[in-house]
Amino acid sequence: SRIPVREAKKSLEYLGVVKQIRGKGVLVQTADLSNILKVVGPLVTTITPQILLNLFDFRLAIEPYGAAQAAKLATEEEIKTLQEILEVQKTAVENTQMSEEMSYEFHLRLMQASHNEVIATVSLFLSELQRQSRHLTLWNKERREDAYCEHKKVFEAIKNHDSELAFQIMKNHLLEAKEQLPRE
Repeated sequence: SRIPVREAKKSLEYLGVVKQIRGKGVLVQTADLSNILKVVGPLVTTITPQILLNLFDFRLAIEPYGAAQAAKLATEEEIKTLQEILEVQKTAVENTQMSEEMSYEFHLRLMQASHNEVIATVSLFLSELQRQSRHLTLWNKERREDAYCEHKKVFEAIKNHDSELAFQIMKNHLLEAKEQLPRE
């Protein structure tokens, strides 16, 4: 019947697989996998303390490597973008505003600067879980200041193309943040 077909078209359009163009109908377009994963990701996982701990275990396996790769491969434009994000994060911390969004943006842009499409896509897929984890790990001013300082150290290592240092600082940063998560 028409109703399920109409709903299916809406779903496919929401995912970016098709596009409705007035006067032309519904056209299939090249799907952006990272966008599809970002849309579907939050629907397939219930956020629990154990899931967030698992998220950090996964991030510990991926993000230090991503930071090391970014130190080797980041373009001047990507380094400039990371620096701009840090400046906004610093202002948010200084004005006692929550800096969760800038923390998320820093990590996502850093993973994109690794020039590894899988790492960047998976980071985008996990975005909603990561937003939740930041809400739990950046809950006070001291933690927000610490996170900013750790981000700045990672940034300096990347800017100086020191991949080993970027790896180690990112690993320590994630271990510290993981300790802030609730265990129950």
